[in-house]
Amino acid sequence: TADAAPRKGQVHAQLQTGLLSRQSVRVDESDVEQRTTAVGPGAGGATLAVGYHLRRTSEVGGRLELAQVTYDDGTTDQRTGHLRAAGYYTHFFPVARDLRATATGLLGLERTNLDGDATARSPFAGVGGGIAWFVTPRTSLNAGLELTHTLGGRHEQDGVQGSSRYAAFQGAVVGGLNVYLGGPKGKGPKPHGRNAPHKRGGKQKGRR
Repeated sequence: TADAAPRKGQVHAQLQTGLLSRQSVRVDESDVEQRTTAVGPGAGGATLAVGYHLRRTSEVGGRLELAQVTYDDGTTDQRTGHLRAAGYYTHFFPVARDLRATATGLLGLERTNLDGDATARSPFAGVGGGIAWFVTPRTSLNAGLELTHTLGGRHEQDGVQGSSRYAAFQGAVVGGLNVYLGGPKGKGPKPHGRNAPHKRGGKQKGRR
């Protein structure tokens, strides 16, 4: 697609879901230590993101992610859910006319509910890489890998914040749908004939 997005000034909307996820959660000085693998749409969460293209190759934006994971501890199933809000930067690398490789950096905040009994709050950071295939000039499908890790979160039980450190890591294979809106309009053809610039304004100099 010759005029495929992204283009400077465009708004990028993305709906993304995990396809394969590996997650681990640990709270120091407690019995909370969970690991799980999930497969299928929704594994690792669903994400809605909106970004703005500063250049064809540079995008900044924000994203919101919601996920719920079920752990089997050998006795009962425990559910853990998290809500994440993050800012991101993505760089696009042209690969072919309708293909772009992407590299993304994330930084945000996470709130996790541990089976309804406790919560944890933490900043987190992440990186990701993938490929985007433009099926139309303004629509693409993406697939890639994302890795995130918390940065010194704290555990809270019954409304009382404890001294235990909360740590979570997640790796996920993701896929999504992307739509690009707006952007500069293409330049029209130059006028010619009687409307050409050198022919407007009457007779040329030197002629009577």
